[in-house]
Amino acid sequence: MRPKEVFTLYNEYLKPLYCEVEANNKLPMEVLFEIHAAFDHLKRIYIDKENESRCCEKACSHIKRATLDAYKIILKRFTDR
Repeated sequence: MRPKEVFTLYNEYLKPLYCEVEANNKLPMEVLFEIHAAFDHLKRIYIDKENESRCCEKACSHIKRATLDAYKIILKRFTDR
């Protein structure tokens, strides 16, 4: 797995959901924590010289969790209405 795949996952799945959640002027902390963790794994490739594939897989896991958290927030808002 390569960094481009992580950024594609972020751009195509998480970013639109994040924008939808953020539209209510509230930053979703659980999503932000996962994004931070994902980018920390990507940093480890270039700064700490860790294995690229393994770091990308871990970053993707965080992006997927953030995506699920964003869906959860959207669904909760919908059902609350």
